[in-house]
Amino acid sequence: MTGRSFWCRTSAMSRSVIGGTVALLLLMLCGQRAVAAETETWVDATGKFRIEASFVSVEDGVVTLEREGGSQVEVPLDKLSDASQKRVKELLDAMAENPFKPADSEAMNPFESKPQAGRSSARSRRDRDEQPLDDNVGPGTPPRQLQVDWSRADLIANVGVGGWNVTVGEAISSLEEPRPTAFPGKSNFFEKMLEIAVSGDGRNALVVTSLDEPKPAGTLRLSICDLETGKSTTAESTGRMAPLALHNDAEHVIMRRAEFGFGNADRLEIWRLRGRSVQKLVSFVPHEDARGGSRDVNWARFLGEDRFATSGNGMIGIWSFPEAEPLARLPAGGRPAMSPDGRLIAWCDGQNVGLFDVQELEVVAQQATPDRLHDPKLAFSPSGKRLACIAQDRLIVWNTEDGSVIQDMKVPSVHIFTGIDFPDEDYVLGGNQFLIGVENQVLLWTYSGQQQVTCVGPWTCFGTFGDRTGALLPMKIPHVGALKMLEKASSDPNLFVLKEGTRVRLDVSGLPNVAEQNRAIQGLVKRVAASGSVAEPDGKIVLVAAVQGPTQETLSLRNSGDYTVQKYVTSLKYMYEGQVLWQTSTSNVPGGPVIFFNLEDGENIGDWLKKREKPDYELFQRVELPRFLQRPTGQGGRPSQSMTIGTSKVTAQGLQ
Repeated sequence: MTGRSFWCRTSAMSRSVIGGTVALLLLMLCGQRAVAAETETWVDATGKFRIEASFVSVEDGVVTLEREGGSQVEVPLDKLSDASQKRVKELLDAMAENPFKPADSEAMNPFESKPQAGRSSARSRRDRDEQPLDDNVGPGTPPRQLQVDWSRADLIANVGVGGWNVTVGEAISSLEEPRPTAFPGKSNFFEKMLEIAVSGDGRNALVVTSLDEPKPAGTLRLSICDLETGKSTTAESTGRMAPLALHNDAEHVIMRRAEFGFGNADRLEIWRLRGRSVQKLVSFVPHEDARGGSRDVNWARFLGEDRFATSGNGMIGIWSFPEAEPLARLPAGGRPAMSPDGRLIAWCDGQNVGLFDVQELEVVAQQATPDRLHDPKLAFSPSGKRLACIAQDRLIVWNTEDGSVIQDMKVPSVHIFTGIDFPDEDYVLGGNQFLIGVENQVLLWTYSGQQQVTCVGPWTCFGTFGDRTGALLPMKIPHVGALKMLEKASSDPNLFVLKEGTRVRLDVSGLPNVAEQNRAIQGLVKRVAASGSVAEPDGKIVLVAAVQGPTQETLSLRNSGDYTVQKYVTSLKYMYEGQVLWQTSTSNVPGGPVIFFNLEDGENIGDWLKKREKPDYELFQRVELPRFLQRPTGQGGRPSQSMTIGTSKVTAQGLQ
């Protein structure tokens, strides 16, 4: 028996059954059936729900009870109260010698009547394994609170993996052409669309909109969009929650607390949508012991029918569903991605990128990233054979099967802090709007007007939300108009002002130190050559190096006080005909909501800052320069608002 098999089989029982463990486990494994005529009161583990029924049997850890009218219900043994579990054991002990065995009957959903002939046994089994009292959970019933104990979850090692050789399977999404789907429009000017969650099979999507009224709870509207039929059903609830993952049954959804501030996206809840009603089943905080932003959950996906995965606090967690018990944990940061075949989770912590097999529960590939990446976000291409990472203005694309780098480029003048999608094998969508060419490195198109975006295989679903209607619009991008514009532009020799062989003039006059000017020239000549261009005095495109400062600045640290420092900003930018096409800069003063200090022995923060009161001249030795820069577009000599070849506005009627 492997370690994986062990926890898969025993975790739900060994962590839940209270008292008489060995005896109850034997009963669960072997199965015992008897009939007792007396009607008794049975209570669930929460103490909220009761039922008057007589005991019939226990088999495979499921208790069968019979009501006075003759209907039978089933409930997992470990979902009963301690007293009710004890009563089951007493009845079984008393009837152990009973030779009469009633006929087996099909498994069913707890506390429902037995299913009629013809009902799918697989569906019945799934219903039985869900929360035992789902049917008794009303729209106003608060979710059951769970405590998370990671010490009981298997720790998966992500070290010692040699080589990268992975086979990518077929995508599990079977919907060939999703249909546009409408849902109710805004009820209030301030109502906004939150994230879109799509089921793993690509057949359904959940769109959630939020309104802060009535305070303090606010209003949520949850629209299940059937992408196969183009129909939707909308339910209402309360709370400040956003969807993260939708089950293939198009009923269960993982919701996440959505409040402003670090540490306020920490709580998860599993809800069940039944028509226009919302049942809130369980609530839990995966990283309750963490502090600040480390508490937040940044990603979740269902793994088939009975498991799901989450990411946060520098780990990927694998959970049972619907019990929400942690089964395994993998130390892995960043925002992961799920492969189209549903088998691999890709992760990147900024220093390493790897693949985790959710079936075998092991890391199957891992390697170092080309450089340290800040806030990496991942996405698979529709085939799953390419894996893209966006880290602000850096785009890296790997071959999923062998780990080789297909593309590593800077995205000029575009800093992407939100999501990434991979709608086409040759194009990445960054920040929900910028379409970037993988092979040609062209900033092709800007899509605007949508509130949210998500990809379903080769289809990009744009979410629009207006006063009259909301809509989920599946499209293939790049669309035909964008490709025609690219074809036209590609025939123009002037499309790129920076490309292979371009002459680049260096301007280091903005550096105050003459010695550093000479050193910067030496470094930049090498960096320009590495990008495919050549440094020449007569170049029409200019690479400008500069230092600004010093200026006096006060750095306020919550736990350490205020520090007065001399600030320098070191910058580098490509200029063409007076316009900035690309730029990067660094400062000796750290910024951001969280600052990390690597202090040496005996060193304090003041010493650390003092040592760095100088320009970052090393920028010119290490910088990665873009290989391509497009000619700025616009009318009347003015630059356009977009660095892409063209733009489109997404409306409920389509692209404009």
